[in-house]
Amino acid sequence: MPFALAGKGLEIDLSRGRVVKYDSDPEQFEKFLGGRGIATKMFVDRAAPETDPFAPDNPLIFSAGLLTGTLAPGANRTALVTRSPQTGLLTYSTIGGFWGAELKRAGYDTVFIAGIAETPTYLFIRDDLVELRNAEHLWGKGVRETGQILGAAHKPANIQLLCIGPAGENKVFASSIEHSPGAGAHRAGVGAVMGHKKLKAIVVHGTRDVTVANPAALKKTCDHINSKTGPIREYWRDWPAKNGAWLFNEAMHGNYEEAVIFEDGEKILADFNMALKKRSAGCFNCGIGCKSVIALPEGRYATVKCMSYFNFMFAVKICDIHFSVRCFELCENYGLDVVSTAYLAGFAIDLYQKGIITRADTGGLELKWGDRQAAFRLIEKIAKREDIGDILAHGVVEAARKIGKGAEEHAYHVKKLEPIPYTIDPYSALLSSVGDKPDQTRSEGFIASEGLEYYSSEWRKKYVNDGFFSYPAALKPDFISDYEGRDHDYEKIVPFACYDVDKNSLADCTGVCIYWTGFWQYNPILVEDHLKLIEYAAGMPMDEEKAMNAAKRTGIMTRAFNAMAGIRRRDDTIHQRFFDKPSGAQKPIVDREKFDAMVSRYYSLRGWNEDGIPSAEELDRLGLEDIRLKLEHIGIL
Repeated sequence: MPFALAGKGLEIDLSRGRVVKYDSDPEQFEKFLGGRGIATKMFVDRAAPETDPFAPDNPLIFSAGLLTGTLAPGANRTALVTRSPQTGLLTYSTIGGFWGAELKRAGYDTVFIAGIAETPTYLFIRDDLVELRNAEHLWGKGVRETGQILGAAHKPANIQLLCIGPAGENKVFASSIEHSPGAGAHRAGVGAVMGHKKLKAIVVHGTRDVTVANPAALKKTCDHINSKTGPIREYWRDWPAKNGAWLFNEAMHGNYEEAVIFEDGEKILADFNMALKKRSAGCFNCGIGCKSVIALPEGRYATVKCMSYFNFMFAVKICDIHFSVRCFELCENYGLDVVSTAYLAGFAIDLYQKGIITRADTGGLELKWGDRQAAFRLIEKIAKREDIGDILAHGVVEAARKIGKGAEEHAYHVKKLEPIPYTIDPYSALLSSVGDKPDQTRSEGFIASEGLEYYSSEWRKKYVNDGFFSYPAALKPDFISDYEGRDHDYEKIVPFACYDVDKNSLADCTGVCIYWTGFWQYNPILVEDHLKLIEYAAGMPMDEEKAMNAAKRTGIMTRAFNAMAGIRRRDDTIHQRFFDKPSGAQKPIVDREKFDAMVSRYYSLRGWNEDGIPSAEELDRLGLEDIRLKLEHIGIL
């Protein structure tokens, strides 16, 4: 058994109330590393393309990263893989916080959950004790109260918890699975799957150690990585006061149809931080501190990071960060993904203002831009599926279809999922369109989206010489040379974007947060650091080709399953609005012809055919002959 693994997995059948323990397979971990890699392999092996997301055999698979729970900086992620009820596709989330490390301390690498419980249930894991317990007393309660009740019930143990709120119980497609403040599994309705299974929570407490192969070499590597965290710690310490103001005018406002200028953004953010930010916070073994602990007037605290500050502010057109943080806290307690919920609120207000929906649809609620109480009520209505909330709970595409009367024209989405509230550029357009969902951390990468265009060739040369360039050497000449800019040379972005996808997938497999590996320009963990962490923690000799092949396997398995579910090139796109020329503009936001060329090159570099289906040659090269046979069996290869 490789080091860094707990050594066991759990298979839970909720229909039969059965718990089975099994040994983790060392060969599978050598090939797929862990985390998202292992979870994706388990999913494609066990779930058929025709499996309904709400069928008993649509599994929820939780898999801790290979390095999660070790000394490796930022190694705290657990991957969740399931089939989305909103998109119909294989989808995944990675959960930070402390749950994954606790799972491995309890002795388990993975938890595979299938079936549907007869009554509300929670899963309790404490070392060798694994039980399904009654959760009827928790059903209907918010995330916060559920955590308090279970925490008190299991004292003095310091449990780690995953749970759903009322939104998940009601199978709202925007529902999430929450963990600790500011951490959970979001997007694509993963909470609805857990709610349909009548699984309220998963409680974990472990008392064991996670052993590593070479403690001395691992510590030395970790010390070296931590010595490079100064710039990124400073960035997050000052977020968003010094580094968030640009978002005020870069974001999409309302229902993506109107620009709103918020003046004095930097002062607003600085004043908010000074008055209400109490401290920075991080996940297990992470000193970056990307989350901010915000004091609320009610005496509670919200733990917020990145765009969570702004989603509702932009969606409802209210320049008030406290309002947006209050909305975030409501979403977290109901168990709602803040990105989708904020978009749905803006969508509903837009339709109301256009006369497409009226008070008769909203339960008497007037919807207008800038109305705080309307936003709060919309969150509640979506979570509880009340009147207009019951329609919005199906996601923007199905909601627009149910409403009719031209609502479809105003429903922006990627593969049926609500988009992130950023302006679109070629890099984000590409990675939002070709993945299983639009993900704000997976459709943003500093080098490909900003470093190529906004920084001089002299800066780029120094960046390479200072050792921060984390791409293959073959891309250095393109990086250093003059660049025409994102509006001209779209295709130059593609190889950088491809490598970003693989770097992120590698982190998803090892459990390292991508804020350490590839999100910013000064990443503490470069690829060579990552390889050392794997070798010294897990005892797996690792070179770049071997590591990236493991990452590629994860990505191509996801794409293969979704191709079997019907995804083709026609689906790998953004909304037509972004290809149209805005009123008074010289050119469209994204050039359709250049975008199509980007997609073609991306497919080629990934080993997919022109319709976006993985090729037999690439599947065989990666040792995934079983996946090739499945594609051939249904006649798409």
